[in-house]
Amino acid sequence: LQPEMAAGNYCLAMFTVADTEEGYQRLTKALLEIDKELTQMSYKCNVWHKNTGIPAPETVIPLHSAWDMPRKRVLLSKAIGKIAAEFVNLYPPGTPILVPGERITEELCDRIREDCEKGLNVQGVEQNEDGVWMNCIE
Repeated sequence: LQPEMAAGNYCLAMFTVADTEEGYQRLTKALLEIDKELTQMSYKCNVWHKNTGIPAPETVIPLHSAWDMPRKRVLLSKAIGKIAAEFVNLYPPGTPILVPGERITEELCDRIREDCEKGLNVQGVEQNEDGVWMNCIE
């Protein structure tokens, strides 16, 4: 079994029509074992949170309005409190971390920076020798 994509705290597993019943059973067994271990960990140290553990960002401007607003490129470290101008997501699977119009929090900046440092494919940001940059609404 090989995951389609793995990130810092989750992975994406997919089946195809060519997979065998034995493969389905192996993945099901593995997922149940992982779930059991995480549940036991959460009772012992209370550190496991559903998904990322980061609160959902506040929508400040509706997506349809934010999409066409003037934007400014800023360092990720200076983006806290600003409004996202672009989608930021890990690909695959492409689930957004930020959507245009949402407020950028310190927790989200930390998550994006950590994902970049791990070498994950973070779309919607630019990484270069000066740091990680993103577009924010002016």
